[in-house]
Amino acid sequence: TPIDYGSVAKATIPEVLNPMIYIYEKQAAQEYEDLINSAVTATPKQLMELGLTYLRESDKKLTGTITYKTKERDNIEAQWETTDETAHFSMALEGDFLRNHSWIVYIYFMDGKIHVLTVTHIGMKAWVEGDTDTHDVYNW
Repeated sequence: TPIDYGSVAKATIPEVLNPMIYIYEKQAAQEYEDLINSAVTATPKQLMELGLTYLRESDKKLTGTITYKTKERDNIEAQWETTDETAHFSMALEGDFLRNHSWIVYIYFMDGKIHVLTVTHIGMKAWVEGDTDTHDVYNW
């Protein structure tokens, strides 16, 4: 079922000099989530969170398509030309979409196109008796 996150003006998309610094590189799950969250809340923003979606666990391989439009014009008198574009993403393996896990689809807009850098499974920590760490809990 398609999810519509509405329109996003190009001017509202944060400019990031190097989008590769937000690649998941096998760091601890909470460390990566903290990196993303700090970039979303930074001033000025480094990343923009477009939407949170809750999906039930599944043994299927999660795939999706991002559909978006771009507008261009050749000169000031020309009419705006709208182009429909798509970008696809998928999980690495079937059976990886487990209950109580977080997934991040990290995309960036460059050269007039959306690029899907990764679909990242950041997992979850094992239960530890007496653990005193505190973390934000999302209530979708």
